[in-house]
Amino acid sequence: LDKGGGCGDLATPGGWGCRCVRGVPAGSVLHVAGRSYAPPGSGGVQDRIYLVIKGDDVAVDTENFKNALSPSEASGRTALRHTMETLGATGRMNFKAVVDESLSQPEDIDVSVSVDGCSLKPRFFPFDLNQLTGAVRYTHHQVFLTGMTARHGASLLSMKQGQVALRPGGGFQGRFN
Repeated sequence: LDKGGGCGDLATPGGWGCRCVRGVPAGSVLHVAGRSYAPPGSGGVQDRIYLVIKGDDVAVDTENFKNALSPSEASGRTALRHTMETLGATGRMNFKAVVDESLSQPEDIDVSVSVDGCSLKPRFFPFDLNQLTGAVRYTHHQVFLTGMTARHGASLLSMKQGQVALRPGGGFQGRFN
């Protein structure tokens, strides 16, 4: 990150928070705010993190972006990286993401993202889809799509909603409206 900065808080024992964190990686701008918290029934152990990340003009087809989705130390997130690679995301986008994640169980992650501007060429539907907008939610090996629009040449494609269940070992099942 170039030209970064921010504020952090060490709150309760074992807890943390950050606000107004700003970074400028490779021509993009990222804003991050978040905190750790103890889920109900955890006996006060702050095992979860909640982050809000806003990105402007972020390149999505880079190793840095893919590693942010699925760091090598988070083997439980390989399905998330595989999903992005299957969708064939390229270009740059603006987005707002909300992440709620367990630190001890990496597969226990809930990510909601509003996207604007990148392109897709899914392996299962090999057409260039440009100027993608809409909302995507990934949780428990399922992807939920809402209000998606994209351009293919002069055509505008839209989908009110969709659901994709990712199967262990590869493959998926999708339903789209």
